[in-house]
Amino acid sequence: MDKAELIITALQQRIGELVSNYETQFAVLRAEITQLSEQDKEKNKVIEDYTQALKQKSDNEEIYLNEKEALHTRIRELEKVNETTKKNTSKTTK
Repeated sequence: MDKAELIITALQQRIGELVSNYETQFAVLRAEITQLSEQDKEKNKVIEDYTQALKQKSDNEEIYLNEKEALHTRIRELEKVNETTKKNTSKTTK
């Protein structure tokens, strides 16, 4: 082999090494991106689950408050009926 062929062979080998290093670094970066993407998906899932739990709790609390108000209204109505009944009973007994 003459000198030019040796230089070409050495350059080809060096280019191969550079490409190999580039491919390796690129694969590492892709793996990291995939890992970060999975972590992001997991975080979003946790956030979504927590948001749904808060909404459910809020909905349950709203239902509870509505039922509580309805019960208070019914109690007031029954108290009025009771007072009216007492008045009518006391008028009848006199």
